[in-house]
Amino acid sequence: MNQFSRSMFRALSWLERRYYRLSFWPRHVLGILFALSLLAGVVGIGYLGYCGVRACVGFVVSVINDAKDYIEEELEDEYSSTAKKHHQFPVPEDKRHPRRVPNFSKDFNFVNDIHLDAAVRFGITPLENRQMLEQQSEQLVLLHDTRYYKVLPLTSSSPYLVPRAADFLTDLGRLMQEYNGTSSRFLISSVLRTLEDVHKLSQVNVNAATNSTHCYGTTFDITYNRFDIHGNTWEGKLKEDLARALFDMQAMGYCFVKYEIRQPCFHVTVRP
Repeated sequence: MNQFSRSMFRALSWLERRYYRLSFWPRHVLGILFALSLLAGVVGIGYLGYCGVRACVGFVVSVINDAKDYIEEELEDEYSSTAKKHHQFPVPEDKRHPRRVPNFSKDFNFVNDIHLDAAVRFGITPLENRQMLEQQSEQLVLLHDTRYYKVLPLTSSSPYLVPRAADFLTDLGRLMQEYNGTSSRFLISSVLRTLEDVHKLSQVNVNAATNSTHCYGTTFDITYNRFDIHGNTWEGKLKEDLARALFDMQAMGYCFVKYEIRQPCFHVTVRP
């Protein structure tokens, strides 16, 4: 037995003698405290192990999702045969405001008449019904989910836009992701409406405009209280990042934005 072992043996023997010299209650109180300390240590080690496993699993899932996004990036970017060009709406570094939170009611207050004037100037002629959409295949782009945005199930509109507006969506989504540093996607809640859609909507929603900018394929609504990250819905946590991107795009003269309150969305019309 070496010197260290002998010293440890003497110390433990001394502690044992001291322990048994105590009276009944102090000795049992110390025993209980010692048992609780051991239990706390076991629980603490178990919790640290759980946190470590959870962190490792989260890291692996994140890597898999990022790899999936990277593999599908080109496929998802090319969401149509007529609108493959991107960076059509650049925002130079000196024109960006990634930390400025816009004033929603003041910075996004363009009224419907301004949106309508821009829509009429370069949009399509309003369609009577959805059966006529097939006749506009050369003028419209069919949207689908990409790595920058997701199209929600539509009831009062159809997922079509003019190519310029479809390109705008891609560049807006890319800018928002640059600002928040994640692969989050915004959600599109309304796109192209036919005159028949507008008529039906006006019967259930008194606030629906009869001369809607949605009829021209230049306008869409983006929700600001829900976002998507790898299939999980986040309630409103990315609103400011989307607003910053919209503010900079609007400041560059690419769009008009109206902040809607009754239906929580940004009403956006792409400018000619």
